[in-house]
Amino acid sequence: MLLEDTKTIEIYTETKKENIFYLRVIIESYEGLAIMTTMNKESTLLKFACLKCNFDDCLNLLKSLEKQGLLSIKYHKEV
Repeated sequence: MLLEDTKTIEIYTETKKENIFYLRVIIESYEGLAIMTTMNKESTLLKFACLKCNFDDCLNLLKSLEKQGLLSIKYHKEV
């Protein structure tokens, strides 16, 4: 693994409140792929933080969930 691959990328999405638990279960089933956090108690904005080496897999999973209508991908950034 290259040092470049250990950088973190954050992917921001939006969902309905009733989908948050289901999305957490899905992302946790892909152990080590990403960490999902809600931006605040009242928000439906979610942040998925993943390593750069996992970014493509994480984004593909989120795009699949987006096609199912479970979330909407807003943007991503490297931190």
